Amino acid sequence: IVGEGPEHTNLEQQVRALHWEEQVVFHGVKNGVDLGVFYKESDCFLLTSFYEGWGMVIVESGTAGLPVIMTDVGCAGDLIVDRESGLVVPVNDSEALLVAMESLIGDTALRQKLSEGIRVAVNKLPDFPDVLQQYKAAWEKIQV
Repeated sequence: IVGEGPEHTNLEQQVRALHWEEQVVFHGVKNGVDLGVFYKESDCFLLTSFYEGWGMVIVESGTAGLPVIMTDVGCAGDLIVDRESGLVVPVNDSEALLVAMESLIGDTALRQKLSEGIRVAVNKLPDFPDVLQQYKAAWEKIQV
C-alpha cells in the first residue's frame, strides 16, 4: 500500500490481526518517486475512492498492465469499462469490492483479459501533440 490516509492505522491493525505482514507492505507517501516500480511489483490496482477526478493514477497503473478494480468515480465508464478494461464497483459497497477482488484472485483468464483491456484503453488515449491539436481546434472554433 503506497500512500497514507485516515484508515492507515486501522489497516495496519487489520493486517497484524490477520497475520498478513508478509503479504501486505505499507510504503507510506512517496512524493517525487517513480511509482512504476510499485506498479510492476503489484498484482492489481485498487482505487476505492468516494470521489475522484479523472484519475491519472489509473492511466499510470494501466500502462504497467495492472488489472484495475475501482469504484464508480472519475474515469470509470470512460477509460475503465466494467469487465473489459477493469472491474467497476459502486461507491462505498464493500461487499461488491470483496466480490470483485475474489473474482480477480481466482480467475487467471479474467486477470489477463483486464490487463490487456487496460493496456489497449490507455494506448487509445491521445498523446500530448494530439491534445494540443484538439485545444487549438477548439479555440479556433470559438473564435468570432
